[in-house]
Amino acid sequence: MPSDTWWNLELPKRQFIIDACLTEFAAHNIESASLSTIVKEIGIAKGSMYQYFTDKEDLYLYILKYAHDQLVTQLRNRMPIAVFAQGDMFSILRQYLYVMLDLQKLYPREYTFIQRAIRDSGSQLTAAKAIGTQMQATFVEDLIQTAIANRSIRDDIASEVLEFLVHTIISATSEYLYDHPAADFTQVIHFFDQLVILLDQGMRYRIRK
Repeated sequence: MPSDTWWNLELPKRQFIIDACLTEFAAHNIESASLSTIVKEIGIAKGSMYQYFTDKEDLYLYILKYAHDQLVTQLRNRMPIAVFAQGDMFSILRQYLYVMLDLQKLYPREYTFIQRAIRDSGSQLTAAKAIGTQMQATFVEDLIQTAIANRSIRDDIASEVLEFLVHTIISATSEYLYDHPAADFTQVIHFFDQLVILLDQGMRYRIRK
């Protein structure tokens, strides 16, 4: 975690450092990322970074959480209130995937860093995955519990199973976008729609005769 010295910095300076770190960590894994490159870009002594963070791993995990927070904030801001008002889990999930596609293009450093972190963070892999998993799990749990409450999904399947399925699909979809950076936008949207249709057919609540 950052020191008090970090929080005493003026916000523009903190943001300048964060931006330099995002650029470096998006381009390199934790082992090959260079603090020397970061401080050269910022224009400070390398020792100054150790006044803010314990070591490179501490800095790395802080910037990773920042990247996640940024995307989560933008995700919430871009999800139309009307979609939530409908209370339909499948419409919400479809819109979530659409917004995620937009964020990949609008915040490429944050998105690339997150995807790199959950693939090749070395000794910090477990901690890196935990940051994203916790944030995503909260969204999925709220989504499933709301859907069960308003009877838009089946109630004969354990909520833990439904949460696991949706969580896995969202994670796999993020990896799909990362692995297909040049994919045609229309093709990706069609992919998302087909995915949600399959979930809808298997998970939607139906009156049993």
